[in-house]
Amino acid sequence: MWRKRLSEWQAQLEIWSGDRRVKRVQQTNILLDFSPVAGSSALAVQLGEHIASILPKASLFMAEMAALLEELPVALDRFGRVASSPQFDAPHGHAINLKHQGLMPLISAARLLCVRQGLRTIATRERLVMLSREEKVLPVAQAELLIVAFERLQQHILDQQRYNKACGQAADGWVDLRRLREDQRLLLKFDLQQIRAFVQQVIKA
Repeated sequence: MWRKRLSEWQAQLEIWSGDRRVKRVQQTNILLDFSPVAGSSALAVQLGEHIASILPKASLFMAEMAALLEELPVALDRFGRVASSPQFDAPHGHAINLKHQGLMPLISAARLLCVRQGLRTIATRERLVMLSREEKVLPVAQAELLIVAFERLQQHILDQQRYNKACGQAADGWVDLRRLREDQRLLLKFDLQQIRAFVQQVIKA
């Protein structure tokens, strides 16, 4: 499925973006993060340009991308407190899945906003930086807060994974809040609030 000529990928994107179907949006989200690793990079450039030329104009398709973003809950309750979403099967009452309830909403929101703006970049940090170059799209101060939040969440996950491996446990996206200092918990709450606000901002844009 994922091995196609440039012309075939261009035709595939025309099909995927032609209407509003969840599976097609999910497949396109995978494709949007492609990067050339061998062969002619010019082919990747051409495909990226084709994506930037057609997706922002596909209104139904873009609406479904935003709808899917709403299905990625941030690890906060309705009062803005750090809490795991009921849809996740937490291993214990103090566990938060920061991969699915922190990083993924931020990554997906930044991807969607870049598609709307016709920007072709992959890494989340670079996406936020590029978006902030146009102040009306994403203020520089907000982009900086989101980048710091992104890095802190990655560090929390990595620290927990190292701890798990040392204890002979699986390395996953769950973080035990009991292992965080009080200042870390406060910063985590702040970071997640910034991410949730950004996600809502992108959905409503």
